[in-house]
Amino acid sequence: MAVYLFVIFCCLVGVYSYDVKKQKIGCDITFWGICFLLIVVAGMRYQIGADTINYMDEFRYVKKLSDLSAQDFSDTRFMPGWIIFASMCKSLCPQFIGLQFIHATILNISIFLFIRQFSQYRFTAVLMYVLLAYINLNTEKKESKFKKWFTALLQNIISNWIWYLLTAGIAVLI
Repeated sequence: MAVYLFVIFCCLVGVYSYDVKKQKIGCDITFWGICFLLIVVAGMRYQIGADTINYMDEFRYVKKLSDLSAQDFSDTRFMPGWIIFASMCKSLCPQFIGLQFIHATILNISIFLFIRQFSQYRFTAVLMYVLLAYINLNTEKKESKFKKWFTALLQNIISNWIWYLLTAGIAVLI
């Protein structure tokens, strides 16, 4: 609990210093420091989230990317994109914490890039993210969040519709 309060405190300091007072010195360092802190908190969590225990159990049976076969895609409840993502994570780190860190890194950096690009009040937006969506996005139903993140990110960043349709098609597989 204290870690989450510390994150909220850091966000409030950022809101006051950079959104209200309009200071420029250290703004980017503080912004990306909060991002790093959120990644570490989400990556180091242990059994937080309604379905995390199920993912931990399922991860034991995930094969490394080099060991995947066509049958691995039919013998599971997960979509092919999620199986490939989990296999890539298992290839990099055989423990579940590796998947948590990779997932948290992709998700939080994407959100922070989005906030940096589209928000005039970065730290207020980060505070709203932490208070309203951080726990849910980082701990619940990873494969559906990954799919939604992938589609939303590409919809907002990619202006070429052909690329968007291609990437949205890939997201359907996740």
